[in-house]
Formats: sequence, structure tokens, C-alpha cells
Amino acid sequence: MNVVSLTGRTTGNIELKKTSNDNYVSSFTLAVERAFKVQDEKVTDFISCVVWGKTAETMSAYVNKGDMVGITGRLQTREYDDKEGVHRYITEVVVSELTFLQSKKQENNQSLVDDDDAPF
Repeated sequence: MNVVSLTGRTTGNIELKKTSNDNYVSSFTLAVERAFKVQDEKVTDFISCVVWGKTAETMSAYVNKGDMVGITGRLQTREYDDKEGVHRYITEVVVSELTFLQSKKQENNQSLVDDDDAPF
């Protein structure tokens, strides 16, 4: 079974591209904090992800740099030769499901609210 579920923050804005077959695709990096610390410091993994079709369109329209999202998909490896002829391997998550969790803007607004100003 090849199932990956991650929760993290996007490291950049999602750029929508269209293939020659008129399919939408976006690639992005998800910063995922590990559940443990190393020498009292948080450890973050940066996971390459690719998303296709309507999900790619939705992400490019509504997800911005720093937004927290949950993704589910499958792990994929592929290889190619770059412009200099060097053989490269890529491991990435192919996203099939997306959950909006919190925008960076929402988090910043919540941190600005003083408890004395709360309506209850």
C-alpha cells in the first residue's frame, strides 16, 4: 500500500501550469515539522509535492505561502537527465486530497487578539 498523509506549511505560492495535453499541474514544497526535537530544536523536513487537475487549480487559487494544509497522496520516484547531462532522481508526493487547515493570515490575526478584547 502506498499512502502518504502529511500536515505542514507551504514554502511558496502555488504556481499553476498547463501541460501540452491541457492538464493543470502544480509543484510545491511542504514544510513538515517532526514530532520530536534534536538538541531542543525543531526539525523540519521539506517534502516535494505535485498536484494535478482540479486540485491544482484549487490550490493555486486559495493556498498561499505559509498556509497550513493537510495532504493525502502517494509516494512516487522518477528519474531524468538534467541540462548538463547529470542523471537525477526525484522522490515526491503525488497529492490526491487536500484539506485547508489554516492560512498564515489567520494565524497572524489570531495572535494579535488580546484576551481582554475577547467578546466573552
